Amino acid sequence: MATFQNEQITVVKDNGLVSHVFAETTLRALAGSLVIGHTRYSTSGSANWTAAQPVFRSAGASGFALAHNGNLTNTTQLAEGVGIEYTTMLSDSDLVAELLAREVNVGATLDDALGVVLAKVEGAFSMVILEANRVHAVRDPYGFRPLCLVVWAPPTRRRVDGRL
Repeated sequence: MATFQNEQITVVKDNGLVSHVFAETTLRALAGSLVIGHTRYSTSGSANWTAAQPVFRSAGASGFALAHNGNLTNTTQLAEGVGIEYTTMLSDSDLVAELLAREVNVGATLDDALGVVLAKVEGAFSMVILEANRVHAVRDPYGFRPLCLVVWAPPTRRRVDGRL
């Protein structure tokens, strides 16, 4: 999971069962008004800790975290187009994060970077990207990968007589 609070993104991730990675004490320590998360069964790329998601990049003011579900079909071409040897990347998620970070590092907003990078991406995917005070949710143009976005606000406390 990645959370945003006090102008900082915190990422907690690991391999294993969700109930083992996110014990109650870990969840209590993850404060933030914005949160993204992803569970990934490794079907491509690496199955080690560094390939776990969300992927973080320190580009821009507070960086961004990206969680991705899907398979990109043109990763080699995308990597070669910017001079990256794709075999050095951990996954297609890692490549997309790197491409976004490169755009942000030359002055683009994350909104603009998403427009540039996603116009070049082929395949089936959905992604959520967390940056300072914002969450972006995107999916492939055909909607092959499902995407669920939940906006939650804690319930207000009311006494039986209707007063707080």
